[in-house]
Amino acid sequence: MLQLDVLKVCNNKGIDNPKRFLVQHGFSHSAAFRLVNNRQESVSMSVLQKLCTILYCTPNDLMSWHATENNILPTDHPLTKLKPIAKQASIASQLKTMAPDKILEVQAFIDSLIKKEDNQSL
Repeated sequence: MLQLDVLKVCNNKGIDNPKRFLVQHGFSHSAAFRLVNNRQESVSMSVLQKLCTILYCTPNDLMSWHATENNILPTDHPLTKLKPIAKQASIASQLKTMAPDKILEVQAFIDSLIKKEDNQSL
């Protein structure tokens, strides 16, 4: 079954209160609840685009594939690439427990990634 996993993306991006984040970005309270709790039966392209825009991600980042008893795919099927990714610890929470010198190393690494990305876009 194909699922939208907004909570996973929010957690991985360090968004502490995903429902409030979605409401602040124009979603109704009920829509935000359904999206965060994976109770959304379907999603329009405009909602998908809005989620991708505010979460700075692609639809593939938001989707995951879960095999069910009635819907098993061969392992080489393209949908199996959308495997659920385990919830990662938020970077923000990890930074809170890091020594200052390690935080500087992380910042330098992030700066190098951004610089590399900027050079590739030229």
